[in-house]
Amino acid sequence: MERCQDSGATCYNRHPDIFGQAKALLPREVPVRALSFGCSSGEEVRSLRDLGAPHWRVDGAELQLDLLAKARAADPQGLYVPDARVLPSGQYDAVFCMSVLCRYRAPPQDFPFDTFDRVLGILVDLLRPGGILVLYNAQYDARETRASALLEPVHGEVFGGSGFVPKFTKAMDAELPPALSESVPYLYRKLG
Repeated sequence: MERCQDSGATCYNRHPDIFGQAKALLPREVPVRALSFGCSSGEEVRSLRDLGAPHWRVDGAELQLDLLAKARAADPQGLYVPDARVLPSGQYDAVFCMSVLCRYRAPPQDFPFDTFDRVLGILVDLLRPGGILVLYNAQYDARETRASALLEPVHGEVFGGSGFVPKFTKAMDAELPPALSESVPYLYRKLG
């Protein structure tokens, strides 16, 4: 799997508003299975698990092996994998992809649309029908991907829209103006 993000920076509960919005869209008082894609050293996994306790099982996927080792060391009972493609298709109620599908302050060619499209397809495949995809700080608009036919945007509102990372057109020939960039959804429900 391609490396998408250059940075592994994270912290515990870094997006409480977004996490809370996603939680409100998920079933209550029943088991929820979630994935933190690009989980870094595991803080997001632990944040989400605490948010949904005791009903949430949260797994992590992280390509950078040094960060994956830190996540496993801090949470030896958790499931952490280096490649999301090994996870079962259609088994997740929520996939969180926060500040992963981007290269901040780099030309779009450093993270091409076709890579975004391919990885997003993998994430959507992991979701069960009705599951939630949280795609915050992505470099492109998910509505332009092949997987968009399986996704329905869900209204979610946080200050700054869908993140501070500049968004580019599918053709990578222009950056979206701020007003359009901020209107790109970051919450989706899988149809089916």
